[in-house]
Amino acid sequence: TKKQVVKPASKGGRFLTVNADQPTFEAHSVWAILKIFLFPAIWRAFYTRYSLSRFSMPKYTYAIALPGTSDIATRTFSLAAEKKIVTCLDKRGPFPFTDDGVRDAFRLQRSRHAKGKVVIRVAEEDVGKRSQ
Repeated sequence: TKKQVVKPASKGGRFLTVNADQPTFEAHSVWAILKIFLFPAIWRAFYTRYSLSRFSMPKYTYAIALPGTSDIATRTFSLAAEKKIVTCLDKRGPFPFTDDGVRDAFRLQRSRHAKGKVVIRVAEEDVGKRSQ
């Protein structure tokens, strides 16, 4: 059977984001910071849970920070090792660690058309040397 990557709202799906809507921003006051980070998150969380869209959209969650313990990271790494979660990488990468390769990677990232993480290969992995 094929693993389902994204669940619809009818099956308890959730949408999690750790970024603000704007890739870059400038804030000169507490009010400006609230307008960027807090107000959109509260509105979407409310809208996806209590409006008519709750039947068609997954619940929205905005994770601003993680707890001070390493439990979440440890659990995430163990799920990745068990192949229960996978990383989404852009198919155009990994880019070489050269002037042109790094520029191409940043150009793709800036275009906001990357389909997953943009990766720059810094060095080939040499398992024999690493274990010494």
